Amino acid sequence: MKTKLNKMKKIFFLLASTLLYTQIYSQESVEFTKVIKSENLSKNEVFVIVNDWFASNYGSANQVIQMSDKESGKLIGKALLSYSFGKLAYSCYEGKVNYAIKISIREGRFKIDINNFIHNVNIGNSNSCELGLITDAELHSTSGISKRYHNKVWVDIKQKIEVYSENIFTSIEDKILNYSKDDDDW
Repeated sequence: MKTKLNKMKKIFFLLASTLLYTQIYSQESVEFTKVIKSENLSKNEVFVIVNDWFASNYGSANQVIQMSDKESGKLIGKALLSYSFGKLAYSCYEGKVNYAIKISIREGRFKIDINNFIHNVNIGNSNSCELGLITDAELHSTSGISKRYHNKVWVDIKQKIEVYSENIFTSIEDKILNYSKDDDDW
């Protein structure tokens, strides 16, 4: 009887730990995607406009763009945005959120993917305040005394990166829509 009970305990422990592991580690990275039509522009024109957008929005396109292939119509960049919760009690979370931006261009449309958001704290702040990869999990996986703070920052970061991504989509779309071939005829 005792061995049967021990086996059941082991099975229960194995199932519980597997379920916990799945809940914590099987989350997907947050990603924002938008497809934008560019019917009046060629693939090459869109490529040039997007390159110009990178240079205008990031100060130095060379520091951001990791891959630029005009023939395949792909641009991949890595950038960052500053993060602050905005309250003194959360100042250890101040830092940067790194992310990747990929633009794939085809005739008549292009797609923007923004993903791999990773929260890093400023130098001098406690590494325990670093949340790392931002996933689609509703709450951060931390337990213990910092759980409440981590969860508030987790939700705040997710809201801010969503707004930030929407602003990127709008900015690139505006650049495409407001492009005039006459701009190059000076």
